[in-house]
Amino acid sequence: MPAQATAINYWDKYAFIVKIDGVVRAAFNKCSGLKAEAEVIEYSEGGALTPHKQPGTIKFDDIELERGMTDDDDLYNWWNEIYNHASGTGSADERKYKRKVTVIQKDRSGAELTRWVIPKAFPAAFETDDWDNESSEHQITKLTLAHEGFEKE
Repeated sequence: MPAQATAINYWDKYAFIVKIDGVVRAAFNKCSGLKAEAEVIEYSEGGALTPHKQPGTIKFDDIELERGMTDDDDLYNWWNEIYNHASGTGSADERKYKRKVTVIQKDRSGAELTRWVIPKAFPAAFETDDWDNESSEHQITKLTLAHEGFEKE
């Protein structure tokens, strides 16, 4: 008797929460996906027509976050720790500027579906949206996070 297939329930992408240690009100409306990629190392042995392949260095793409600009300076202050570090006046202690970030996927009812943890993230870029006197759109803050990897919790 053939195996009975079951339907797969796909998750909606809009229902998520981002938590950042030390940031009280994150409230992001966009978060880029997570991506990891292994460098492929190829080597050939004598007489082989095709090379052997094995994984090399693992690379993790940066994470892009967006939210409406508010009077909350938590994200800017976090960026400023990195900026001041680069100028020699900030924290050189990575335990202070590298923070745990958690992305929680939820369903329509608000129940948690899955949780991704990025244990050592730091701001690689901070950006404000353009100012435009003729626009009626909200001002946006963008934060790019560099990190050393992620795991599913």
